[in-house]
This record gives sequence, C-alpha cells and structure tokens, in this order.
Amino acid sequence: LSRLLRETEAIRTDAAMSDLERKECQEFKGAMMDACQAAVATSPAAQVGEVDEGRPKPRVQGNDAVVLQCLEKLSRIQSTISDKSPHWKAAEQEAGPVSAKIEEQRELKARAMSQLVEFLELRTDERRVRLEAGLQEVLPTPCGSPRGSPRGSSPHTNWTNAG
Repeated sequence: LSRLLRETEAIRTDAAMSDLERKECQEFKGAMMDACQAAVATSPAAQVGEVDEGRPKPRVQGNDAVVLQCLEKLSRIQSTISDKSPHWKAAEQEAGPVSAKIEEQRELKARAMSQLVEFLELRTDERRVRLEAGLQEVLPTPCGSPRGSPRGSSPHTNWTNAG
C-alpha cells in the first residue's frame, strides 16, 4: 500500500489540484452570473416604465458599462472552463483506477490487521491459560485446599487467611 501511495502521489496530487481548480472556476462562474443579473437589474436601461412626475422616464440609450464588464468577465471564465475541461477530465480518469486500487489495498490491510489482532488475542489467552496451569502445578497448594484453586485467587492469600 505504501509503495502504491508513493508511486501514485503525482497522479493523485494532479487530480486533486484539477478538481480544486474546477470547483473554484465553477464558483467564480456562479458569482459572475449573480453579478451580471444584479448589474442588469440595477442598470439605468432596465428602469423603463417607472414614472417620474406623472410621465414615464425615457429609456436610456446605449450600453451600461458595468453590465458589459460583467458579461466580458463571464465570457472569459466560460472560455477558461472550456479550455481546461479536457485536462480536468483526463486527470480524473487517470486518478480513478488509482483511487480504486488504493481503496482496495486499504480494505485488504484493514482485514489483515483485524485478523492479526484476533489471532494475537487468542494466542495471548492460550498462553495465559497455560501459564496459570503451569503455575498451579509448580506452586504448592495450602493444606486442605483442592489443587487448582479458582482463577484469580492466590495460594498465598489462602495461607494468610487460614491461620
């Protein structure tokens, strides 16, 4: 897994950067569309139909500079998105199989670690039982008490309490 991560770091970094750039462009495009709508809504040319002292306001001739500026910026960002879209798609397609392989390796590692932990816990329990049985055989038992006293009790405790 670590080898795969090292070998694919450049691909994954490029894909992440491309995705971030794409998201930023989309956010900027959305902001520019909102700005264009606001510029059009507040443009003097859009104020036709309002009444000033009983007479309709005359329509302002010409183009609003703010509206034109917003439309120009919106056009540039759309052009940028169109130009970079193939690169973004290529990076995503290249990173897709790599990401799937990494995820598969991580799942495999997690299963192996889980099995190892379970195995070690079982072996530890078995060793503890053997050790306790060996200690029971080696350590003398107090007079009158059955060999193999209950788990957790110590023969030394029985001697001090017995007499």
